[in-house]
Amino acid sequence: MHKKAIAAGLVSSVLAVTTIASANAACYGVATVTGGSVNVRSGPSTSSGVIATANAGDVVVIEGNSNNFHKVVLNGKEGYISDDYLSYSNSADGNFGTAYITGSDVNVRSSADTSSAVVTTAQSGTPVEVIGVNGRWYKVRVNGQTGYVSGPYVSYSSSGSSAASSGSGSAVSGTAVSGSNSSEVRYIKGSNVRLRSGPSTSSGILSICNNGAQVKLNSVSNGWAYVTTSDGKTGYVAAAYLSYSPQNQVSAPAQSDSWTGYIKGNNVRVRSGPSTSYSILTTLNNGTPVTVTSQDGSWDGVTVNGQRGYVSSVYISSTKPVVSASPAASSKGQQIANTAVQYVGYPYVYGGSDPSGFDCSGFVKYIFGLYGITTNRTAEDQAQNGYAVDRSQLQPGDIICFSYGSGYIGHVGIYIGNGQFVHACNSDTGVIITDLNSSSYTNRVAACRRLV
Repeated sequence: MHKKAIAAGLVSSVLAVTTIASANAACYGVATVTGGSVNVRSGPSTSSGVIATANAGDVVVIEGNSNNFHKVVLNGKEGYISDDYLSYSNSADGNFGTAYITGSDVNVRSSADTSSAVVTTAQSGTPVEVIGVNGRWYKVRVNGQTGYVSGPYVSYSSSGSSAASSGSGSAVSGTAVSGSNSSEVRYIKGSNVRLRSGPSTSSGILSICNNGAQVKLNSVSNGWAYVTTSDGKTGYVAAAYLSYSPQNQVSAPAQSDSWTGYIKGNNVRVRSGPSTSYSILTTLNNGTPVTVTSQDGSWDGVTVNGQRGYVSSVYISSTKPVVSASPAASSKGQQIANTAVQYVGYPYVYGGSDPSGFDCSGFVKYIFGLYGITTNRTAEDQAQNGYAVDRSQLQPGDIICFSYGSGYIGHVGIYIGNGQFVHACNSDTGVIITDLNSSSYTNRVAACRRLV
């Protein structure tokens, strides 16, 4: 899902906190459901389980965007609704359920503004009654007071921790599995998918799951699925390797442990191990063929030019990407693009603007700052930097701004050529390279700006 950029001063002055839980609930306004009996799903896809039904006129809180779906809160429950059934606005009052404070000594203010008076403070885990939304702020009742709390300091999870870490939490509803009312059937897609003891690639391997194997899905959190295999083992697999039905499997040749994949994106890093903490062996450009020999969580083991390493599965395709021609870039623009892709794999942090964690506009500001170029802080304001260029004339180093809802610009990235851009996407992916013509982005381009 996408996190909308916030003003620079908001991060440092909005609230006095010592910690911020990772399971925060960034708030981007509200939306009204425009269709009757609209499915609320467990993930941003029509193949995800239906967890609730929304009716025309229902008002939901918007927490993010992914794959033409918005992450929403309906009656205190989080889920996903297709963009086609939502009409957006900045604020509304209503009953949005019970949420929880995610930091220490969090300020509750008299209005949705960091300059407004503090009416009370709340501690981590304190329940609050959410009674309205004003932009990126929640209107709440807490400690006998009514006031406003900034979105990052509110969570609809009582502990702010991963539900999957204990194998509990809200199970995705759908086709029931015999003997379990809280699970549904999913299928492994890919060969040699590893069942792990915990939701991390550093956790121990319990067993190997083969392509098409049936599992019971118990819960999903932070990109990991807690499952039960057909032989009774319980553990975690990366959610990317689960399919709703056997027909939707990503096929790999059954007669071989390896297959030919192609690099998606330029300057994609090949690492010595399956995480961004491992050393970089080499970099590969768009369309380079590799032999995929194994899978480790969200990483593929590959061999290229006789060298073995690991590439994030986000950057490997089973079909060769089309490499399109683009206008010649200025030397500095190309340098900026080359530098930006070196940060692929760095973490996403809401409000972040340095390598310890970026949000989308913080990433842009940081990269251009390396070249002595000052940009505005938010995606909306960065759409005013430089000068406008037509989408057909994009060059590496240009920035691309994306709009949501009623035209509000809430996301930004840096064009790198070949129809691709690099951006700090969300907390699940961090900094990634994405095809500009993908369904999630192509119709949301609001501005293309050249700064060099």
